[in-house]
Amino acid sequence: MLIGASAAVFGVMLAYAMRWPDEEVLLFGVVPIKVKWLVTGLVVTHLVMGVATMNQGSGVAYFAHLGGLAFGWLYLRTPTPQSIDRLRQRVSQLPDLPDETPRAIPRSLPRTRERGNEIDEIVAKSKAMVTKRQPIAPPPVRTLNKRADALNLVLDKISEQGLDSLTGEERRLLEEMSRQLRND
Repeated sequence: MLIGASAAVFGVMLAYAMRWPDEEVLLFGVVPIKVKWLVTGLVVTHLVMGVATMNQGSGVAYFAHLGGLAFGWLYLRTPTPQSIDRLRQRVSQLPDLPDETPRAIPRSLPRTRERGNEIDEIVAKSKAMVTKRQPIAPPPVRTLNKRADALNLVLDKISEQGLDSLTGEERRLLEEMSRQLRND
């Protein structure tokens, strides 16, 4: 019976060696060795041991390990879908600090120019609507101040605790004031 994930680990080791071949790791926690030589040594060892124990049934699936390594190599050589390419673009190629080893650090996607133009158009439309507004009779001062104070409290709560912290009544007030500003 074959149980384990060691073949998959060999595929991951190959990917690491292909990405950072000159990175040093400590063998047995003591001996520094470059990753490319460590993986090469493990491949040769498993190949020799697999041939040597082919008919003995040693209980270690040496060729399965090498199969995982071969599958990892094939996987890395096949063309990737566009979504994987976008993910790779978001992963940092260089460390944040010069003394740090390279590691996967998600970055935010760069903003496209179209998005900036879209925002500019929205701002322009908003300004145009504000200039077109017809002045209306203001509500009584007492009601306006009371509602403005309530709205300010709701906005402060959103700033401090987030939108999810609002009660139903606070959400209704926010929607009502928003609707009123859009209609004015």
